[in-house]
Amino acid sequence: MAKLKQPYKLQDLVMLRVVKLLRKACESWITALREAALTGSEAYLKETQNVTADCDTVHELLTSLLTGISAQQAALILKEIIPVITNYDDNCWELKRASWYQDEKHNTVTDINMPQRKRPRTLSDMSVEAYINIYYNVCNRWNLDLYNAMQRCRNHYRYVKWRVMSEIQQIKQILSEVAPLIQRIISPELASSFADNITFHFERNEYVTSLGIFEEERHDELCIAMFRSVLTRFLYEYEPYIFLLIFTWFLVIRNLDSVPGLRILSMNQRFELIKSLKLSRVTLTGSALVARSIHQLQELQVFHYMGDCTDEVVIQLGLNCSNLTEVSVMYSFRETNDCVPHLLLLSNVEFLDITGTQIDRLHYGQLLSGLPKISNVRFVNKLDDLLSHITLETVDTVTQVYGVVNDIDNQIRKFPKTQKFVLLEPDVHLPDVTPPPDFDLSDVTHWTELRKLEILFGDCTTINLNAILTGIGHVLTDLTLKSVTDLNHGDIITLCKSLGKSISALLQNFTTKCRYTAQPRVTTFQEIAIFKNRKINQRSNRFQFYQILT
Repeated sequence: MAKLKQPYKLQDLVMLRVVKLLRKACESWITALREAALTGSEAYLKETQNVTADCDTVHELLTSLLTGISAQQAALILKEIIPVITNYDDNCWELKRASWYQDEKHNTVTDINMPQRKRPRTLSDMSVEAYINIYYNVCNRWNLDLYNAMQRCRNHYRYVKWRVMSEIQQIKQILSEVAPLIQRIISPELASSFADNITFHFERNEYVTSLGIFEEERHDELCIAMFRSVLTRFLYEYEPYIFLLIFTWFLVIRNLDSVPGLRILSMNQRFELIKSLKLSRVTLTGSALVARSIHQLQELQVFHYMGDCTDEVVIQLGLNCSNLTEVSVMYSFRETNDCVPHLLLLSNVEFLDITGTQIDRLHYGQLLSGLPKISNVRFVNKLDDLLSHITLETVDTVTQVYGVVNDIDNQIRKFPKTQKFVLLEPDVHLPDVTPPPDFDLSDVTHWTELRKLEILFGDCTTINLNAILTGIGHVLTDLTLKSVTDLNHGDIITLCKSLGKSISALLQNFTTKCRYTAQPRVTTFQEIAIFKNRKINQRSNRFQFYQILT
């Protein structure tokens, strides 16, 4: 016997009717916008305001329903409306071909003196925001119910936990049925909103310890499951601030297997927070968690892990993440020469930063010689013997040089294709070393392909800045002079003719000793160059992390 189809509930019938009405309303909005676009800009703007008001009204009506809107019903609404909106956005030729619309676009680009008019929010943006809010409200309800259950008794908490787990499975199923395009749009913000809400309730929940060790551990796993419910293969990058809180960091690392498509993992948080995690009365090493999970991310392209990376993590990167193009493990003192063979397996790496690790100059030279696409190199101080450990005659792939000038002839010979040179403060790895005297940098002009120059300390006269700008100033497209004294702004404006409207010359001085020529020879630079002069401390707090580790 075939199973009889279950009759619709009254609530479901009502919602189906609401969905049809919403689709018709959306189609009528689009028709009105098309007609208004043919009429003119004023009519279109007025109709846009009308549609926006209607959308707000619809949103208020939906959120005020007595029965509420479940995630499944919300997904049904979006499933019906998003294709209509997307089709309109792709094929609205009435608007895109309108002469007034083209003129407005032209004026927006060319008239930089006129403030841009804020455009009304699109239907797509409003729909996505409503979709995310519905999911967020579900997550918030979970955490509030769990919080209240903990205050009652253990049995009630277990019942609520069971109900939450069943709803987690429903959320995952509903989200998997959403169109891939929509998943790509909503995934980063949805993950961040869930992480924020779960972390907020976890940190304020003082009742979790009253459940006992066993339930406390299970609650950690429940938090992980809640976060996992909104993670999809279309999540390519987390929001940058997601790693600022320790429990959020824990949620992300424990769920790396749920985001196989992740391409950027940038953990540039204060790493002293994650050196160890005390959860459920068990201390977990942060780097061990990363090493255990990183093999899931075979599509990873960018990996930043400052301060706490270990050889075990790099070994897993070398074995599983062959698509990596950028690796930064700055100031990870547990990173040693043992990881170098595994770094050499990453043949696609273009940017590598091992500053502050225990990898010596000999092995760094091996990396520069063995990585076929490496584009950056960093010198530590004037006694750096890195060049002697590079077996290649020239490293043509290197286009960015950081550090100091210690042997300019050999540096130019080894890295002839250098396009960017950043002169950092000498002995950058030792905060208590007194910087050596300024020296002549005029030989930098021998880099014929140099286009970007940053000088972060010194005096204009002793470093011979005028000779540098006279030699290559006309080809520089980016100039940063920070903590350089006795500057002549007029000469800089005159000699650096290629800076253009990017206004990329940022002048920050120790003192106000700045000289001006009577009148720059290129008058157009008076209109586009902005120079800022302010006093800053000679020693910044950039080495604060060093004191933490020692």
